Amino acid sequence: MIPPKAGSLEVDILGLYTMRIILMLIIGAILASLIYGFLSGEGFNPVPALIREANNFLNK
Repeated sequence: MIPPKAGSLEVDILGLYTMRIILMLIIGAILASLIYGFLSGEGFNPVPALIREANNFLNK
């Protein structure tokens, strides 16, 4: 496979799509943690709930 030349459309499309996918993953992880914290009754702080879940899992 020939590597695409710098400044060509292929480089731009690959770069834009990878950045967009990475940003979507990061935003999705943040939203999921906020929703999880909110549903567990900790407000928007998911850390205590996650620590509690980890303790429950380890103490099985």
